[in-house]
Amino acid sequence: SIVNGGNLMRPFLVKENTGLQGHRVYEPVVVRRVMSAETANLMREMMNAAAEKGESKLAIVPGYRIGGKTGTASIPLKGGYTSSKTIASFVGFAPYENPRFVVLVKIDEPSDTPWASLVASPVFSSVTRQILTYMRVPPATPAIAQVRK
Repeated sequence: SIVNGGNLMRPFLVKENTGLQGHRVYEPVVVRRVMSAETANLMREMMNAAAEKGESKLAIVPGYRIGGKTGTASIPLKGGYTSSKTIASFVGFAPYENPRFVVLVKIDEPSDTPWASLVASPVFSSVTRQILTYMRVPPATPAIAQVRK
């Protein structure tokens, strides 16, 4: 909803890939508006700042602007939470200017470090780079890239 102006879309599964010929296997369906376009735009800006200027810098995809947010959660146990295990996640979208897709990375009980910014963010970067290449999305223009600095 954040990346498409505040509309909740009907989820779908991709049955097949028709290739790069531009054929669609689905038609997007709006279920309802869940936030105003202004709120959605503000959230997109905040997610861009979190991904590019916050502690999620490992999520950055060189040549593109993105938006995203980490999450590090304790794992619930009966009567409380474990202090030694986490769930690390990163949800993000690309490209920032005209979002084409959303990626969620969730890692249960990461072993190297519990922090999503160090575990899930790099996975998002790698997967997103491959999707952008596959979809033939051109890198940001130099003028847009200058805004990042």
